[in-house]
Amino acid sequence: MKTTFKSYSSSGALLFQVFKISGKKSSQSLNHGTTVALQFIIKGEGKYFVNYRCYDFRRNSLLLSRPNDNHRCMPNSGCYMDKLCLLFPSGMIGVFLPMSVYRSLPYVIYLSTKEAVRVRQLMQEISDGIKNKPVYWYKKMLAEIWTLIIILYRSGQRRVDTPDPHPALKQALAFIEKNFRSDINIQSLCKKLDMSVGRLSHIFQDEIGMGIRHYIIQRRVAEAKLLLNSRHLEVRAIAREVGYLDNRLFLHEFKLLTTMTPEEYRSALFDEKSDQRITI
Repeated sequence: MKTTFKSYSSSGALLFQVFKISGKKSSQSLNHGTTVALQFIIKGEGKYFVNYRCYDFRRNSLLLSRPNDNHRCMPNSGCYMDKLCLLFPSGMIGVFLPMSVYRSLPYVIYLSTKEAVRVRQLMQEISDGIKNKPVYWYKKMLAEIWTLIIILYRSGQRRVDTPDPHPALKQALAFIEKNFRSDINIQSLCKKLDMSVGRLSHIFQDEIGMGIRHYIIQRRVAEAKLLLNSRHLEVRAIAREVGYLDNRLFLHEFKLLTTMTPEEYRSALFDEKSDQRITI
């Protein structure tokens, strides 16, 4: 799966990111951040895991995330997917829409053909503005985000019911979220839930498409990617912060999931002229 970065930063703070992602291989990345993420599905279908729930998505879907969500987009096996992703600071939402209203919107919105054409056009214009920076591009970008939010709000009134997650999954994820920065013992987690390792692993695989240990690794790497938004934190300090006592293990698992070293990932984020293609 290929990803193209375009980003805009100011005073050392990353403000906007635009990604275009294409490919058949299912994404292996769990994402976590303080930003708002909008993902427009141009082509493909699959599952969208957010916190404790899993949602179906298809062509012309708009996937939302909120600050501090854990989310993962999983295309169906063998399914080719194209999507555009826009990330921006959560504080920007308050300029256009109360955060309480944004939080009330569904995580997956099915757009009409007309809405989908407009959303794709807006996200492409935002991407082009970040890359080329024409006259008054920043004000124009804010106007385009405003139009995008209006479409999001109107179409978000169409809701789709989703089944409740398995109670054990919710408890396990809450425990991992609280303790992933320390040494988590899977056997202790299963004992706490009064459940066998095999049973809990089956629930994880069935509900979110990965095993327990792999989810913990994903959560740690997702947190590391968030901390790499700062230019000033050393990689070794970030490794300790997200639960790695062995820096070499951190570097190995980070590169295994992102195909980049932490320093390469950080450089790609902050290079305003970046049009780097990476494999995830």
